[in-house]
Amino acid sequence: MKIVKQYIIYILGIVILSFGLALNVKSYLGVAPILTMPLSVSEMMNWNFAFTLFLFYILFILLQVPLKGKNFKVFDFMQFPISLVISKLLDIFTGWIWITEEDSILIRLIVLGLAIVLTGIGVAMSVAMKKAPNPADGLAQAIGERFRFGLGTGKNILDLLSIGIAFIISMVYFHYPIGIGIGTVAAGLLVGRVIAVFNRMCKKRLDDMTGISDSRTTISH
Repeated sequence: MKIVKQYIIYILGIVILSFGLALNVKSYLGVAPILTMPLSVSEMMNWNFAFTLFLFYILFILLQVPLKGKNFKVFDFMQFPISLVISKLLDIFTGWIWITEEDSILIRLIVLGLAIVLTGIGVAMSVAMKKAPNPADGLAQAIGERFRFGLGTGKNILDLLSIGIAFIISMVYFHYPIGIGIGTVAAGLLVGRVIAVFNRMCKKRLDDMTGISDSRTTISH
C-alpha cells in the first residue's frame, strides 16, 4: 500500500506541476525560466507550444547521458513518458484556462502567484517520491552533479542559460523578448522558496505516509 501511495502522490505532483506551468503561461507576464526556450522556438517555428516543450524535454534527457556518464541508469529513461504526460497535460490545461492578455494586471498577477505556488508544490511532491524527475529537474541535477555544484546551483545555471538563449532567439527573429518578463523573474526566485516551505511543512508527513526514508535527497535552493 505504501508503494501505491507513493505513485498516487507522484502522479498528483506531476498533474499539479503541469497545471502550474499552464497558469504560468496564461498569466502573460513572462513564463518560468525553463519555458522561455521552448516558447521562443514555438513562436519562431509556429509550432504548438506543448509539442515544442516535449521536444525540449527529450533534448534535456539526451543531454543527461554525457553529463551523467555511467551514472545514467535505465530508470532515467522513465523521463520519456513523463515528458509526454506533462506536455499533454500542459496542452489540455492551457486550453481550459480562459485568461487573455486583455485581462487586468491584477487578475494576471493572481494567476502568476498561483502558478508559482502550484509549480513549487508539484515539483516538491514528485521529487519527494524518488521516482523519475521531470526532465528539466533531471538535467539541473545532472549539471549540479557533474560540476559538483549541487542541484540548486545546477537549476540556476540551467535557468540562466534558458533565458539567455531565449533572449537571443527572440531578438534575432522578433526584435523583442518573447515570454520573458516579471513572471520569469518571479518564478526563478520564488519557486525554490515554495519547494523549501513545502518540504519543511509536509516532508515528514509524506515520509510517514509513504515509507520514504528521511535520508532521501531533497531539492535544495
